[in-house]
Amino acid sequence: MAQITSRQYAHMIGQSASNITNKVIDDFPPLVSNTELILRQPLLQVIAGATVVADTAYFLFLGRLRRAISAQKVQAVVSTAGSSTQVAEIGLFSSTTGPSGAAKTLTKLVATGTVDALTATGVVGNTTAFNTTIDAGTFLWAGFRSNMAGTEVSLTGVTLDMGQGILLSTTSAAVFTATTTYTASLIAHALTWQGPYLTLTCT
Repeated sequence: MAQITSRQYAHMIGQSASNITNKVIDDFPPLVSNTELILRQPLLQVIAGATVVADTAYFLFLGRLRRAISAQKVQAVVSTAGSSTQVAEIGLFSSTTGPSGAAKTLTKLVATGTVDALTATGVVGNTTAFNTTIDAGTFLWAGFRSNMAGTEVSLTGVTLDMGQGILLSTTSAAVFTATTTYTASLIAHALTWQGPYLTLTCT
């Protein structure tokens, strides 16, 4: 999974880091056990919805896979519906290493522009399951991008990334179905919404 330092981890759980020897921690267990059916990012705080930025691709790290999976649906929660003609994509991406507090090159594994209606509230995802096999050991990211003709959609989000790079974004991003790789950058630290909360169903 991601490599972080002992002081960073202490800060993440609300403890003082002043008396802790700083060293890299790389032995967190992968996020996918032999029985998990939904991949979630547990290190960031889920927060109320906010409006996504048009043409910005958001990428949320789901973890390093312990086993091969059959990826099904990337899901998000619409808190306020968008309007007019829908243009949106959902996808899965990989990187050569986990989050490291820096930009990453993400490579598309699978993506689609057929997404449940963002003009209504509730859980949405790729309309047809991917049924895509992803190998054990993959550093896996979920991605979302939209460009509604009217009002952009608001999605339940995450915050407190604190510059770790668990959540990244690409502005003025090309559509997922037409591009293979993305350079995804850190999102400025904030105590408010930083990007959408994305999960993945799998078998």
